[in-house]
Parts: sequence; C-alpha cells; structure tokens
Amino acid sequence: MNPIINPQVLGRGLSVAFEAPVSVSGAQGYVSGLPSVTFATAATDAFAGGSKYSYDGRLVCVDATSALPSGAVVLGGFAFSETGALCITTGAQSSAVFIQGIPVRQDGAVHISMGFAFDFLQQANPLMPSGSSLTLSVSANRTFIASTGVVTLQTSNVWPLSYNPQTLVARGRPSWVGATNLILQSETLDNASWLKTRSSVTANAVVSPDGSTDADKMVEDSTNNSHYNEQSITKAASALSYVYSVFLKAAERGFFRIQVLDGASNGAFADLNISTGTISAASGIGGTPFTSLSTFIEAYQNGWYRANLIFTTGTNTTLTCFNVMANSLGGVSYQGDGTSGLYAWGSELKQQSFTSPYIPTVASSVTAPADTASMALPSSFNASEGTCYIEFIPSVTQTTAPVVVSFDDGTNNERIQVYLTSGNVPSLFVVDGGVTQADITNSSAATNFAVTKVAFRYKANDFAICVNGGTVRTDTSGTLPTVTTIRFNGVAGQQLNGWLRKCYYYPVALTNAELVSLTT
Repeated sequence: MNPIINPQVLGRGLSVAFEAPVSVSGAQGYVSGLPSVTFATAATDAFAGGSKYSYDGRLVCVDATSALPSGAVVLGGFAFSETGALCITTGAQSSAVFIQGIPVRQDGAVHISMGFAFDFLQQANPLMPSGSSLTLSVSANRTFIASTGVVTLQTSNVWPLSYNPQTLVARGRPSWVGATNLILQSETLDNASWLKTRSSVTANAVVSPDGSTDADKMVEDSTNNSHYNEQSITKAASALSYVYSVFLKAAERGFFRIQVLDGASNGAFADLNISTGTISAASGIGGTPFTSLSTFIEAYQNGWYRANLIFTTGTNTTLTCFNVMANSLGGVSYQGDGTSGLYAWGSELKQQSFTSPYIPTVASSVTAPADTASMALPSSFNASEGTCYIEFIPSVTQTTAPVVVSFDDGTNNERIQVYLTSGNVPSLFVVDGGVTQADITNSSAATNFAVTKVAFRYKANDFAICVNGGTVRTDTSGTLPTVTTIRFNGVAGQQLNGWLRKCYYYPVALTNAELVSLTT
C-alpha cells in the first residue's frame, strides 16, 4: 500500500507528501502525484468540523483563503503552506472541488500539517523537506549503475540514484562502507601489472560495462595447457576476508575460472559459464584452503556479468588473483588455438566479505570513503512522539549492525535508530542518556536485493516496530532521547551496504494497525 496517500494512515491528518514533486495547474486545479480531480456537489455530501466531505468520507476542498497559516499561498484553487503542505479550509459551497483520496484528521480539523519526507527514487534529487538540504559525503572514486545500466563514476558529494544493471529498475541511493580496490590497472589487462601465462591481451577490443570501447580480450596461445593472467598483492600476516571480482563477457570461449592463491598455494576458486551467467560454488585449494567461501554473479547489459569470489585467507602474506580461461566448465587445461578467448574488464580485490560497487584503478590502489547523509531535523519534528517509515534494499547479511536510519544528537548517547542484526533482522534501538531504553528485534528478516519496509513509532513508554506488514513488536517502558539530526547511517558509520529508497516522518505515534498498513 502507498504509505504517502494511504487514507488509513493519513486519516489522522499528519502529512501530505508526494510521490512526485508538487506542481499545480491553475486551469485544471489538481496536484500532480495525486488521483484525478473532479468537480462535484452531491446531495449526500456532509459537513464535519468546518470541512465538507462526500458520502464516502472523502474531502471536498474549497477555494477560500481565510484562516490559512502564515506564508500560505493559493495556487490553482488550492492553498499551500510555505513548506508545501496542503491547507484545507472552509468556504462557499458553490466553489467546492472534489479531491479523491485526500484524507483529513478524524477530529475534523481543517488544516493538514506536514511532517517531512524523502523520496530517494526521484531522478534528479531526492524529494525532501522544503528549505532543507542533506549534508553528503559521496566519493568520486566509486561507481554506480545509471538508468541505462552503464557503470558510471559518481560525482563528488552528489548522491546518485542507482539502478539494477540488468532490469534497469531503480534501487535507490547507495549507502556503502569505505573500501579499497587493491588491484592495479583494473581495466587494462595488457599492462605489465598483469602477468600473462600462455595467453596474450588485445586491448580495447569491445565496449565495456562503462559504455566505452575499453574492455580487453584475453586470447589463448596454441599450447595444450592452462591459459591465464594474474596479479599479486602483499597482505598482513593474519587471516583476512576478501572479495575478488571481475566483469566477463563470452567470445569464442564462454567458460572461466576465478581463482585466488596465497604464497603457499592455498586458496579457492569457482567456475563460470559466462554464456548462461552461472557460477559454481567455491572450492578450496591446497593443504590449508581458504575458508568462509561463497560466490555471487550479477548480470549487466550487453552480455556482461560480474563474478565475485568471497573468501577468508590464512596468514601467508602473498595473495595472487587469477583470471583463467576454460573450454568447458572446469576445463582449464586444454588445447588452445591461438586466436580464441573472452572479454574481461574491471578486476577488483577488496578486503571485505561482500560484493559492492566497482572502484576503478590505474597505477595504484584506490580508496572510496564511506557514504554519509544527514540533515538537521526541521521544525516539524516532534520530540514527544512520532513515526518513521523507511524503505531500503540490503545487499549483504552482515555482522556489523548496519544502521538504516538514525535520529540522534551526533553521539551514541542520544539516539533512536533502526539497525540490522547479524541475521539482517530490522531492530529498533533507543538510547537516552547513554542508557538503552528499548532494543526491539522484529521477527522478519530483510532479504538481500529485495525491498524491505520498516515503520516504527516512539513515545515515552511506547515503542514499536513493524517489518513488511508482519507482527508489530513493542516495548512499553522507556524515556525519550534528545535528538537534533536525522542520518542514513550510524554516528560511527555503520552504513547499510545497499540502497535507500524512501523515508517518511509523521509527527505522531501511529497505531499498531497503521504501522502494519504502512509496511504492507
């Protein structure tokens, strides 16, 4: 159900926020993003609390200007406050217009006040409270997926809208921890940083996932053996988690092995069928194989796939990444013909246990700092009670308690936040004066790469959280913190590692039934 114009929720009259930027047509008298407007005066209409309603409970809005809040204006027959809130006023019945789907408060009050809303799925900029702005830290070293499916470098401190690279459906605004690509010359396999064994590289052979003709072709020689290229790095003498990834596209060869070994020939690998976009489970190699193995593959445009091998090393201080051609699934030793091969681009090795957006490199490793987004709370925030709806897509099940949204004072001593447990279960955490007041774990886990909807309320001795229309979990004891900021990560980072889609705030504590309705 649409959480913005859901009459069961906004029937309490708290927020008018739009799925599209507000625009008004004077000739037709409608607000874009809302259902159609028709002129009507029915015999069954009634008046309640100074406002006119149709027989089915919908509001008839009239064109008067009396009793408007300071700064309000009338556009196309509709009154708007300076924050963009729609003001419902009384007036002559002859000038009434009928607006479908506009709810009002149950007590019949004539003004619908606005909390605030962020619609991160808006293309140009996130729809947010009028006169407010987000403080952003967005790295120009990290890429995102544009609406065309092209892998695109971010612009510094501009929060991009990222899309599914295959379906081109908008995912949301990215929220990622800081990361470093340790591979050098990530897009130039012909460079000397890559050691070629029984193979060669044809540079700039085909259009890459970034839309440029800069993807190289790996070409096998004519020997009966393995055919590959490799690059090594030095690591600390401890067990560390990594993910090695590479973009691949089939040519004459449609099979591939992604492999990583340490200096003692221990490691892990996985085999791919590039033509079908499938990857095997990871297998260990050597006397002390790598542990915590997993694989992931994702389809991109024009036959490209991004393959990921995730693993935890031993204590050896050398790590070598291999791109290995094959003539069948697992068939890495075969008679080459001297001309056949496949396309590869965008190799990456990161010290983390999950896949994340690609970071290109040239002569040295490149770091992309963590994404952060925050805003000072506007005057519409209610310190005594309120409800927040947040919609997001996680990409990985983590153990670091990532924070989806936080209301805080810049410290961990005063905060109301939604975080994910180690099982990706959304939980409501409230701290006042450094003392935990509520820590409510919901029963429904978030699914990676799927939309999750969470609504929570806060009020003294009344906290609740609901996930995806499921059971509402509550806590009936606790005080409220003093907060000044909303942020879409934790005070100490704790990024989601996924995408943020929507955040709506209502300055009252909605009921359990309304929390369910919001998240259904």
